Amino acid sequence: MTQSWARIESWLAVHAPRTLADLDPPATAEEIAAAERAIGLTFPAALVESLLRHAGTGRVNMLPLWGLSDPAEIVREWRLLNGLWNDDADAKARLAQLDHDAEVDDLMWHPQWIPLGRDYGGGGLVIDLRANGRTGRIGERDRDEGTLFDDEELWRTSLPALLSELARCLETGEQFTGYAPKAEQGELLWDP
Repeated sequence: MTQSWARIESWLAVHAPRTLADLDPPATAEEIAAAERAIGLTFPAALVESLLRHAGTGRVNMLPLWGLSDPAEIVREWRLLNGLWNDDADAKARLAQLDHDAEVDDLMWHPQWIPLGRDYGGGGLVIDLRANGRTGRIGERDRDEGTLFDDEELWRTSLPALLSELARCLETGEQFTGYAPKAEQGELLWDP
């Protein structure tokens, strides 16, 4: 995590210093522990390490479609989604029929997911903490379509893979999820 963030920060320092300046400062261990207590889940070590580097990405879409959440945003989003999930009898009934190893790719929410990032359309990224043999993978939650876990894309296998792929794409100019990074007036932008 540290190496990937260092690569990302180095690229931003040269090409997009305004974006680098807009990244959130590190979260404190106390903020992270409070967030874990609030949602009743232990954050994966990679998430903790990332939050200790940058609490989130603030207003910046570090990824083409998503910003990364700070601990307080994680708690707010988890509570919101968990509250909606608890009110959704159909989702609860469906989930009760699945065993913990089953795929739930079109399910809107699961209480063992941590909201990692958000987009501006009501969706975002989640980290799967279910004990399903693929704990830690990244899912994309669409407001209308549910959550998709696509293991075909390496960056979706874990937060370290996601940040490593982001660093690689910044350095090479290659596309990340169909968008190419570019710098304009000191800011990181993404071209489709």
